[in-house]
Amino acid sequence: MDKVEEIKDIIKECSNEILQKKKYQHAMVNRWTTVIIDKILGELNQKKYKFKYVVTSMIIQKGNTGMHSSTSCYWDNSLDGNCSYRWENDNMYCITSVYGLTY
Repeated sequence: MDKVEEIKDIIKECSNEILQKKKYQHAMVNRWTTVIIDKILGELNQKKYKFKYVVTSMIIQKGNTGMHSSTSCYWDNSLDGNCSYRWENDNMYCITSVYGLTY
């Protein structure tokens, strides 16, 4: 398994652990995203990869709303990288991205 797939699995596991049986609650979104990000960073640090990480996570209530997000990076494509994962249940989406920058 390559690093990107391994990191996607970490994102998926952390998202499932925190959100699996939850219903969207606006008051809890900040807490949930913070816990997801902290868990992902903890797992990544245990891997001992030679990366500095940036992790972002957003939770969006399902409904008749749209959402668009865009990101751009200036880095070395042969060494640095990113991956994203969209988790969802019946009432919300959680979109998490991990950026790995070599040092």
